[in-house]
Amino acid sequence: MALLTNIIQVGMKWTNEPLKPKFDKMNPISGFSKNFLRAILFNLGLSILKIVLISIVVYNYLMGRKESFIPAL
Repeated sequence: MALLTNIIQVGMKWTNEPLKPKFDKMNPISGFSKNFLRAILFNLGLSILKIVLISIVVYNYLMGRKESFIPAL
């Protein structure tokens, strides 16, 4: 029934196009860049944000206590 419905809707199409290999989809470098580039950039941004936030907290802490570790002149 499904085959008959498909033939009625679009007609008979005889082609071997789906059987041809697509070598551009087999390239491991392009596959790597598509799949992992976004994740790598996201993790890099997250790491930079963590470093900035920790640096701000440590700076504020040390500036609040600078009299205790800098000798008076």
